[in-house]
Amino acid sequence: MPRLIWIAGLCIVALGCPSPKPSTPAITTNLLESERPALRIQIAGSNELLVAMDRRWKSVSDQRLDLQSITSEQLLSSDDVTADILISESRWLPTLVERGWISTLPKSIGASEGHEPTSDYQNSSWPLVWRQSATYGQNLWGVPLGVPMMAIVEHAKSQPLLKTTWPDRIVESTPDFAKPSSLLLESVSEAFMLDRFLVISAAMNPRTSESGYMFNLNTARSRLDESWLIEAAQVFAKLYQEYEAMAGVSPDQAWSAVANESVSWALAWPSSIQNSSLTVSAPRPWVDSGVGLVASMTSVNRQSTPSMRFLSWLDEDAQRQEFSRLSSGIQQLPEQWVASREHADVNSYQELLKQGFDDRFVVRELRFPESHRYRKLLLDALRKIVIDPDLAESEFKQCSAAWDQLSEQAGRDLHKRRLAKSLDLEAYRE
Repeated sequence: MPRLIWIAGLCIVALGCPSPKPSTPAITTNLLESERPALRIQIAGSNELLVAMDRRWKSVSDQRLDLQSITSEQLLSSDDVTADILISESRWLPTLVERGWISTLPKSIGASEGHEPTSDYQNSSWPLVWRQSATYGQNLWGVPLGVPMMAIVEHAKSQPLLKTTWPDRIVESTPDFAKPSSLLLESVSEAFMLDRFLVISAAMNPRTSESGYMFNLNTARSRLDESWLIEAAQVFAKLYQEYEAMAGVSPDQAWSAVANESVSWALAWPSSIQNSSLTVSAPRPWVDSGVGLVASMTSVNRQSTPSMRFLSWLDEDAQRQEFSRLSSGIQQLPEQWVASREHADVNSYQELLKQGFDDRFVVRELRFPESHRYRKLLLDALRKIVIDPDLAESEFKQCSAAWDQLSEQAGRDLHKRRLAKSLDLEAYRE
């Protein structure tokens, strides 16, 4: 009898015995998309972009989205992150990394639906400057959605900037002789004021081949008290002092403003405005202002597979083409641009960006962790200098000392390492 019982037991094992409790992973894996919890996404973008993103995603997936708009101020003042995916400006990426809020880009994401399988998602389809925007410490931290770089838009009859310096350009323009009003200083975004100063100061930098021009990378000390940066602040102030209309034009409005002849030239982001009477030139060197967007998985992500599918979908050209109209931080790939457009200004802008996309020496300043504290101090100084350019030397020396104090508080060796990591481009020079 025991032998019969033993044989019967073997038969049961061979035939398979159903488990009394199905495993939790099996239940999770078999959930329909519509039954999954909503994928929570926080994005630095307009409501128009959020609506368009939600509408297009619904056409390909039943996975619900919980889309939330978040400002940089709200993000940086938070104690933690609560989303599954964070789409933030690339200038804040090192800060998010050091706070432990986002994860490196999963290499398996390339095998997600919508992409050909690949062993490495660091593919050549991304322009070099895009990959750099999503890189910190030689690691990729998300899908780069674009890096808009400023171009100078002007009427064809104007003198091209390529033959002038920034001081020359401001002197040669037709001034309004209007002093900067408090309304102007309040209406121009803080980010754009700083970005404009970066463009001007980068062009006036005597160390054109050196990264970290606002800091001495050997000592991590500020260079704001050096004469050429003080001069750049004075040129910046003159722009606001004498050309208020030009200084008040945002990069989004620039193309229309020049086309309508309300200003003779302006600094602009990519635009769909098509006016063959305009010419476009690049400020040299290229300046990555950090407004490009990076889509990252957070370290508290609850749904990795749906998140990876969403990121792969977001990286498709069809999405870029749709969303680039709604956000300057999202751009189409150069290969997808239509080269046969008849509009001279759009074509010339595209050619400039194609050159800038693979430029290995793009200026990348104020991108290190906790750089928003340094940016605020610099912005406060610039606002005072705009009102009174004679204050440039004293304000920048005070700001320089305040920057060094912040660096001391963080630890000068730590600040040196963070600067080096944020400026390191060697990992993607093939």
